Amino acid sequence: MTAAEARAGGSAPAVAWPVRVTHERAVAWLRRRVPGVADASAQLYHHPTLATSYEVRRRDGSASAHALVDLVGGRAYATEPWEHIAFVPIAEAEAGAGEAPAAGGADDRTGTSGAVRSDRTGASGGAISAPRRVLGDEQGERAARNLVRSVLLRGRRLGSPGRLHPLREPLLFGKPNWWLTGTTEGRPVEIILDGLTGRHYALKA
Repeated sequence: MTAAEARAGGSAPAVAWPVRVTHERAVAWLRRRVPGVADASAQLYHHPTLATSYEVRRRDGSASAHALVDLVGGRAYATEPWEHIAFVPIAEAEAGAGEAPAAGGADDRTGTSGAVRSDRTGASGGAISAPRRVLGDEQGERAARNLVRSVLLRGRRLGSPGRLHPLREPLLFGKPNWWLTGTTEGRPVEIILDGLTGRHYALKA
């Protein structure tokens, strides 16, 4: 781990959740969403995320609970079991999405929405880099545990909260996002498209 990574909360992800929205589909989505967009392009980046899973042990039995934690914004999300996902090396994920890995890039950040905040004044120039993680592994696990205790247990009225036991080691991975850019009527267009769900976050459009 480098000094920069230590200051940012930990190492960068080495593996990624395979992208579901390909480069071709991302660009096609942009053209449908912004009719007449010029210079449409899509660049893939991976958002640092922690996958966790727990067994909830209570007097009347046990149940499993799973959560993903955004290591940039700090928010935890309940999720379906993720153990069956075949995580792949970051470079392989980028190649499989139909785009070569980006080299270098601007110093961008994301908020809890997952959208990159760019200082660019136009839609052209440069490659995007993955946001730096803010939370360390322990902080990420704490956020996951808090979610499981407050939402998955009490929220579902499963009786007494019980005790949480990790089912396996948390997994650090990159969640794929597309940075879509272009211009329309001389104005820049910048949109983040979730590479798994297709959900989008408008920046400039």
